Amino acid sequence: MSQVSQTNQPSATPLDVGLTLLCDVWQIDTGVGGESRFGAIARGFNGATNPDTGRYEFPEGWKESRFDLATEGHKLRNVLADPLNTSPFPTRCRRRTVDLYYNPATHIRRARGEDTCAPEQFAVWGDVDRADALDRLAAFPLPATYAKASGTPGHAQALWLLSEPVDPLTLERINCGLAHRLDGDTSKGKRNSLLRVAGYCSHKRGVPTPVRIVAHRPEARYTLADFVRAGVLDGVPADPYGDGISTGTGAADATGDSANYAAIKTEYAYDLAYDAETAPAPYTADGLPYLIELVRQTRYGSRLWDGKWRDCDGWYDSQNAADMALCAILWRYTSDPHAIDWLFRRSGLMRDKWKTRPVYRKRTIERAAPPELLQQAGDTADTGKGGARW
Repeated sequence: MSQVSQTNQPSATPLDVGLTLLCDVWQIDTGVGGESRFGAIARGFNGATNPDTGRYEFPEGWKESRFDLATEGHKLRNVLADPLNTSPFPTRCRRRTVDLYYNPATHIRRARGEDTCAPEQFAVWGDVDRADALDRLAAFPLPATYAKASGTPGHAQALWLLSEPVDPLTLERINCGLAHRLDGDTSKGKRNSLLRVAGYCSHKRGVPTPVRIVAHRPEARYTLADFVRAGVLDGVPADPYGDGISTGTGAADATGDSANYAAIKTEYAYDLAYDAETAPAPYTADGLPYLIELVRQTRYGSRLWDGKWRDCDGWYDSQNAADMALCAILWRYTSDPHAIDWLFRRSGLMRDKWKTRPVYRKRTIERAAPPELLQQAGDTADTGKGGARW
């Protein structure tokens, strides 16, 4: 599939613009990798804002399709040419509008799943839902390869294409750091996140609003080292979303995380004499909301933090199990068991049992720790049903 040129010309069609973007982001014409790679397109039909939640939803359905980037370019073109998929089925004309999305990451299987991302990724991204998004992108030290007006006035989505690939976990770390630096949407940094396809329309505001490419710098290609030098990874956890499928390609070493991680292996034990009520706060007023937001982005993290453990699809058969699960999540973002205690007391799971029974606190915090830290007590984390599940 060849790239379509002159997408900035007035005559460029949505198909032209969309294909050019996807070919570039997915490296369609370069033959990257020795195995099949798939690109994911998602279509939401008849979108509307839910008056109860304020969220933009698709009551008429949502459809995801994956295409083999080496052999199914014609199928991708057909979807972009007729995103409503009305032909040859007249009954589908009930689909009045369609919002078209894509996942910038590529995949190694057609089936959906968190663990299908290809080991080599060539794009990172950010979604900035702020009125001054374009100004923030213009001031950022690493100019984006693509910047798109995403359909809401002032809001933007940006992509930084890479000259050297990174693995999916490093991709998420960079995305998380970009969101933090640009004050963007951290939830859109996950490897399976969806962005809008340029050239088509957003219907989020009730009227069709074009998703436009406002800046394209073909020469702008970056490496992991560029993001490290720009401070993008400063303070980003080793696994910001808690569902990594690899150990990284060096991002942890570049930021010093590996050395710090090894140093705390024998320092995880909880001291029964610790008094969280009088101890100094382990986090600044600015850092605490950021950490809590990272916790909320994990599976069930938001419900656990709010104390709604009964709303976690039956994974926790008791509050004790939920306590351990929240501690397991907190271990991802700190190596200090006392900081976990301090944080836990600010969650909705806090109760008298946690406050008055220090041995219960110690056992729960230590049993929830990652296995590689458990050298002093020799425990193993309980990850079965009713255990530390997230």
